[in-house]
Amino acid sequence: MATTNIFMNAYKKPEDKLTYNFLCLIEHMENQKAFCEFLIDNKFELSESADVEIELQPSNQTDSIPDGKIFLRTSDDGECLLFFENKTHRMQLDIKQLKRHLKNYCQGKNTFLLVITPRDSDEGSVDSLNKQYDNKIVFKTWDQVAEKLKHLAENLEHLSSFLARQFVEYLCWEFEYMKEISSTEINDCCDYFKTDIHFTIRSILEGVASNIDFTQYCSISSKEWDDKDGRMGYKFILNRKYYRYRQWFFYGIYYNTKNHRIEFIKKGVPELAFFFDVDPNIKVNEYTKCREHLSQNGDFIRALGNLKKQHGFEESLTNNKITTNEYRLLFKRVPLTDLENFSYQDVRERFEKILSQLKNEEAFYQEMMAPPE
Repeated sequence: MATTNIFMNAYKKPEDKLTYNFLCLIEHMENQKAFCEFLIDNKFELSESADVEIELQPSNQTDSIPDGKIFLRTSDDGECLLFFENKTHRMQLDIKQLKRHLKNYCQGKNTFLLVITPRDSDEGSVDSLNKQYDNKIVFKTWDQVAEKLKHLAENLEHLSSFLARQFVEYLCWEFEYMKEISSTEINDCCDYFKTDIHFTIRSILEGVASNIDFTQYCSISSKEWDDKDGRMGYKFILNRKYYRYRQWFFYGIYYNTKNHRIEFIKKGVPELAFFFDVDPNIKVNEYTKCREHLSQNGDFIRALGNLKKQHGFEESLTNNKITTNEYRLLFKRVPLTDLENFSYQDVRERFEKILSQLKNEEAFYQEMMAPPE
């Protein structure tokens, strides 16, 4: 019987809640082997099933109690014990506590202490301890854990992929998945404010939004500047009198992945992006919501395939691993570092080309954009 239950986290303290959720994820996810080998820095090759067993707050009646214990089975049928100490952004690393854990729990050959914190800077303190204690500590940040889970989620079955992505989202909301700002990044930030580039970008996008004749593509009820949910640009709302999915589209800068849950093409590089969105809660009829309805439309699915293959679009209707945000139906983007320049002419041409590509894909256009006759 499992030790943890994803619906029964009764802890109140943020640190205890995070510990329980993390151990719960390990116990119930598929491909425990790959994730647990990451957690132990590949010190051992684990058995295919890993035979993971979890214990919360193990105690051997000494003066220290780790947050958890993870039992692992190695490929040669040996055992590995990983004791776990969790720190959140609310709590600093306690070196004396780690020493007690090492003394009381990690004397055996295949016993280690896993320490996870949100701070890269804690690694230096752990390195110093490792020199004293024969490299018995494995150090990770919650940022590293989140990145590993996102990578694994791409190859997991739907339920385990969903659990992994939900845990990453939970880390974001608890502010554990956030990097410290380095001196180089601070200097970059200062340069950003000096140049007023934000206002230059806005003026270019305003010019584009004001000078394209959208009537040749669709019926727009309104357009508005949109600087939230990790993207900055213009939102074009289609006339809901004519469009049954409450469609809208966006064109501008995609700079933060937290809301959209779509990873950047190049890690850490914002993008010039087009998003075509729908309201997934809209019902086409009494029983069917819009995404389910669209997924049953063979011509529409083929149109999405054509847009991907011929023009480099991405979509989440048939590829639900790309994002768990069901509002984001279709998108096309390019990393800002791939642009030769960010000029009115270039940005406008890219936007009009996207609109033309959608218009020329008949099944998509008729279902999503064509104004009434």
